[in-house]
Amino acid sequence: GAAYAEASVSVGATPSRLLTLNSATQVNALYAGGATVISMYDGSAALNGPAGSITADGIPRKYSSTWNATGTRMQVAASGTAGTAGTFDGDMTPNEIRVGGLYLAGNEWNGTIRNVRIWQRALSSSELQSISR
Repeated sequence: GAAYAEASVSVGATPSRLLTLNSATQVNALYAGGATVISMYDGSAALNGPAGSITADGIPRKYSSTWNATGTRMQVAASGTAGTAGTFDGDMTPNEIRVGGLYLAGNEWNGTIRNVRIWQRALSSSELQSISR
């Protein structure tokens, strides 16, 4: 599968969950893996996108992630730059899709989110970079 969102982080804010597919297992198609990097979590392993991909300046940026069958690729991209691919070994099956937060308090995105898309197929590295330009 794959996910995409355009999002900004409010000035001085700390972001958290952008797009959660399964809140019970906290599987995240896109989330802040720290104050300055977009990441994904497949229920087993986390993978970071490009360094410096999140900036708390209120400017919208494009983020995307992709995952395939167990034992294959997962990858995160931001603003047209793909991060290093990793091995997908979790389960991204959605049970409830949440945009901008998690059921736990303190896990809000703290900014704007628009144009969210989810695909049932994995995207190639070039497709991932292209949609996040």
